[in-house]
Parts: sequence; structure tokens; C-alpha cells
Amino acid sequence: MVPLIGMFHDQDWTVRGQAYKSVVRIGKSAIPQLVAALNHEGDEIKWGAAGTLEALGWKPGADETSAIYWMVKGEWHRCVDIGAPAIPPLIARLTHWDATVRREAMGSLVRLGSLSVEPLIAALTSDHPHVRKYAATALGMIGDKRGEQPLMRLLSDRDREVSKVASEAISAIQTGEMWRGSS
Repeated sequence: MVPLIGMFHDQDWTVRGQAYKSVVRIGKSAIPQLVAALNHEGDEIKWGAAGTLEALGWKPGADETSAIYWMVKGEWHRCVDIGAPAIPPLIARLTHWDATVRREAMGSLVRLGSLSVEPLIAALTSDHPHVRKYAATALGMIGDKRGEQPLMRLLSDRDREVSKVASEAISAIQTGEMWRGSS
């Protein structure tokens, strides 16, 4: 089974298609390995697993893995419906290579509001400038006072864009004005 799932990232669409069909023919007994494949680092594996799970009639629950499934499917609002269990995989998507994915993850964290404040504060210490920037933006958009002090530490960030966003986020929190993020 694992070799078939590994073929979900093959360059040849025919090979990929045959792998999907083969896993579907295996049936519901393939579901545990497909669910595990949603945590794979490769997007192609995740996409293949999500599509195959859908073909097998799998129903996501309200846990982290289900949140990943909805992210892969592009149904970010479902992560908000899941709530707190979706926060760790949403934070993880702030490092994604695709800026659209990063923005969608950030938007979902903003919609989760106060639930995501503490994890976003923790994300401000990430080694990834994208994570620091999107976490700062989300905190500014949420407007929770708990974010103000941690954001101040980013004012001297080595990445100029991160320090600029932190400054704008702090201003939004202090004024209580609705902020839609940096331009």
C-alpha cells in the first residue's frame, strides 16, 4: 500500500492515475494509511490522499488531520469550524511555499480569533520570516491586547518587512481600529 501512495507524486499523470485507482480498488482498508498520508510533507501526496479518501467516502472529523484534509481541499472555512484542533496545522502552513496558502492559513487563524492568539504569539519566535510576518499580521487583525508586548520584540527584527508589519499591528491593537494587514 505505501508504495502505491508514494506514486501519488510521480511525474507521469498516467502512473498517478493508476495509483489512485489501485488504492480505491483496495477499498476502505486503505483509509488509515491515506489518513496518515495527509501528514506527508509533499503536497502531491496530500492531494492524492485527500482525493482518494473522498472517493472512498471517508468523512473527516474535528481533529488536526481533518483540518489538514480541508486545507488540501481548499475549504479553509472548515478549519474554522473545527476550532482549536485546527490551529497547529494552520500555524504550520505559515511556512508553505505558496503565498496563497500562507494567506489562507492566516485568514483562518484570524477568524478563530482569541483561540489562536497564544499560538500566534509563540509563532513570533519562528526562524521563518514568513511565519513571523503572518503571525504579526494575524495578531494585529485580531486586535487582542495580549499580542502587543510580544510584537514589540519584532520591532528590531532582522527582516525589515517583519518589523514594519509588527509596527502596524501594534498600532492597530493600540488604537482598536480594524486593520486588514499591511499593503
